Amino acid sequence: MRDDASVSEPSAECEGGTGAWSEAVDGLRGRIVFSETEPHVVIEFENVSAIALHWDGSPSVGFATFALRDGEGNEPMPDWAFGGNEIGGSLALAIPPSSSLERDAMSSFVTGPGGETRVLRIGAFWGRAMPEDGSPRYLSARVVSRAPASGDRTEDGAPIGGATPWTGTLEVPAVCID
Repeated sequence: MRDDASVSEPSAECEGGTGAWSEAVDGLRGRIVFSETEPHVVIEFENVSAIALHWDGSPSVGFATFALRDGEGNEPMPDWAFGGNEIGGSLALAIPPSSSLERDAMSSFVTGPGGETRVLRIGAFWGRAMPEDGSPRYLSARVVSRAPASGDRTEDGAPIGGATPWTGTLEVPAVCID
């Protein structure tokens, strides 16, 4: 769970499923794209720098954590919500300058215990109840990459693939999920 200091304000009302871009951190920014027709959540990354960026990590180092809040900024979590808060699997990104790519959060809507509650589920472990009254929820993310290990460079010390390893924290603004 995230603390209140990291809560992003919703970027828009529930019109469309593309959130605002985060502030760029060391040349990388991100946004959430949501499609209820699939349904799935994607984090889109854009390299706004003039150099190639490389990122190799896994959820164990905090790749992405999510928060689903109501219009007042509360994060209701029923006792039966799925535990965990990250995307499963590992992540390896090589993003050329001035380009973008998407990372699918492997998400869907599922039915909660008793069959009456709709739950937004992301990855293998994370899930939060959607309101029964149709009121919106706002999904935000925090994306983290730690400094790469020394093995993340070629023998001559250059970054893998000629790209600079990216480290930092992106606070990805909320997008409305209704």
